[in-house]
Amino acid sequence: LRSGGFSFIELTISIGIFAMLTAMLTFGYGSLNSRVNVDTLAHNIGQWVREAQISSMGVKRDSTGNFPPGYGLHFSTQSATDRAQFIYFHDTNNNKLYDAGEAESNSPVTLLQGYTVSQICGEPGGATLCGVAGQTNLAFADITFARPEPDAVITGPSGTYSPVRVIVSSPKGINRAVVVYATGQVSIQAAP
Repeated sequence: LRSGGFSFIELTISIGIFAMLTAMLTFGYGSLNSRVNVDTLAHNIGQWVREAQISSMGVKRDSTGNFPPGYGLHFSTQSATDRAQFIYFHDTNNNKLYDAGEAESNSPVTLLQGYTVSQICGEPGGATLCGVAGQTNLAFADITFARPEPDAVITGPSGTYSPVRVIVSSPKGINRAVVVYATGQVSIQAAP
């Protein structure tokens, strides 16, 4: 008969099981944290799109009876710096494109460290999904809103697009798509 306590073998097996479970939870936490961060980032970008729409709709006519130009967001994948940020702008010349000097004081908006706008895609005049034949990978996309219309004007290098998919990626390769339609609707979707 044995008195209470653990044998050396039982203790070693228990510590091994505990170490293995700890390692699995630690690895799983990193993936979960990355997934939560990329989801939050995609939803925040969706809120910025909505903010541009609300800001453009909330302005009053100027003294000449005209509505002032609108607001928008500029996304670009042309450089590493561009992929790590986006620009919220006031479309002062009403050309539906971001021009130097139009950024609002709280812009550019920097993404979380290591998170990027990895891809922008759209198809002129129709719906598209990234990774599907017929899509166009865009170097940039400007999403603008101007009163009195709540609709978005989505402009890229070769004209207008609807919808546009802005793919945001985590350092671990987890992706989400912020889809903006010409109607002003914003949708957050899983992305390959």
